[in-house]
Amino acid sequence: MLNWKSLLLNIVVPIVAFSTAAGAGAATYYIDYAGGADGNDGRSPDTAWKAHPYMACWSGGEYTHAAGDRFIFKGGVTWPNRCFQMSISAGGQAGKVDYYGVDKSWFRGSSWERPIFNGEHKSLANGGNIVNLGSQKYVRMDNLDIRGHRTFVGGDQTASIRYSCPKNVTMSNLWVHDWSVAPSVTKDNGQGGIYGHIAGCSPATVWVEHSKLSNAEWTGSGRQSGAALRGGNCRFCEIHDANTGILHGTMHDSHMYNISNEGNGSFDSSFHTNSLYIDNWAGVGVNPGSTPALIYNNYIHHVGSGSGAIYPNPRFGADSTIYIYNNLVHDVSWLGAVNIDTYCYGCSHDSVGKVYIWNNTFQVGANGNGFKGVRVTPTGNSRPPLNKLVMQNNHSINDNGFWGGGNVKQRIIEQNLSQTNAQASASGYKTANQFRPQSSSSPTVDGGAEISCPSCSSINADRLRSARGQGQSWDLGAYEFGGAPVAEIPKPTNLTVKSLKLDSP
Repeated sequence: MLNWKSLLLNIVVPIVAFSTAAGAGAATYYIDYAGGADGNDGRSPDTAWKAHPYMACWSGGEYTHAAGDRFIFKGGVTWPNRCFQMSISAGGQAGKVDYYGVDKSWFRGSSWERPIFNGEHKSLANGGNIVNLGSQKYVRMDNLDIRGHRTFVGGDQTASIRYSCPKNVTMSNLWVHDWSVAPSVTKDNGQGGIYGHIAGCSPATVWVEHSKLSNAEWTGSGRQSGAALRGGNCRFCEIHDANTGILHGTMHDSHMYNISNEGNGSFDSSFHTNSLYIDNWAGVGVNPGSTPALIYNNYIHHVGSGSGAIYPNPRFGADSTIYIYNNLVHDVSWLGAVNIDTYCYGCSHDSVGKVYIWNNTFQVGANGNGFKGVRVTPTGNSRPPLNKLVMQNNHSINDNGFWGGGNVKQRIIEQNLSQTNAQASASGYKTANQFRPQSSSSPTVDGGAEISCPSCSSINADRLRSARGQGQSWDLGAYEFGGAPVAEIPKPTNLTVKSLKLDSP
């Protein structure tokens, strides 16, 4: 006789067991400050939470984290000052990345806008940052508008987003802006935008991408502060109107401009402005071994008083390597386009680093304060000689010349074109056309040599990704004449990322 009870149990029990196991895994939670309630379960837009459990304003019960949890913040909604600091106390794992972002079909208003985390330029509870990632791993933040941070404590302290030693963290499509420092602060050291306090670790897997970092809006009392990004790497970003662009990090395929403390006033003698400062592979006190640092395909312009536009420091020994290629740099007023610093922070190396500078276009205007295009900081004061410098296929436009000298043990400088501003203009290289060659007879065309670098991404294409060697040889400078360039990957414009397809995290 068929035992229907036994058969039913054999069918139902596995189903219940499967459901329970799935429920214990990662989940998606919806968060809506305007219409949610922390007493809800957060599992649907109709039962959304008001705040995230890691926010200071959370009033709900206990939340149990699972690797791969997704948190969807409603578009067009603002989380005010009282909700911050947001302290992220758990992360994901390989294959299960935690996601803090959006669903563009869920928004308040007539059209989607980023969710806003607003510090309101007021003191923040529980740490002073808007978001603190700590040392979490496998986290992605996406499409958030983070604004209104104000620093009240000097030194290595607070920022819009702060982290310590994270790994495999990606910050995508962010708009981080409008930060300030209180007048009482006397030591800034790079606070404000995205700040990595990374002493003792390397942020090689920390990336900001397709994001805009800007402090152009700040016009209130107090002062602008520090770095747009400190201790991290940027790709396909737009960074502008800050005292420092990137400190301790690499950058590629990005646009950086209006980096200066002019009109703002320097108030910290121990801190100086940089557009892009890289001490080998984005580490602070960390020897990265054989991993080189790459700075390529960038557009950097209008750099005011402070340091050079690109400021490499290969300080971890004779073989620390930095590659700089396919960059356009113009309208620089201090230290030229590239200033190589060998300051060794207490080390005792006989020489430090190898720097390769290939196929760049460097223009320093009449306000260049006498600096040449590239130089090595004079030795002495803990600055040993540079081990090796290679400069090939570059186009330098500078009334003061290209090579500014310095103590280098091995130096290769060949097949570069150095022009004054008047000579370059007469040859058709102008700001309006971004100093590109205008005809097959332009002096940069076919003037270079083929470069081989297995470690260098996109080395066989120009800044706009047109293949090198369109004519008889490689062209000099950042551009190759004669090819149909692949369209540039779009960068944020007017706070909107266009034509960007993102895979689900």
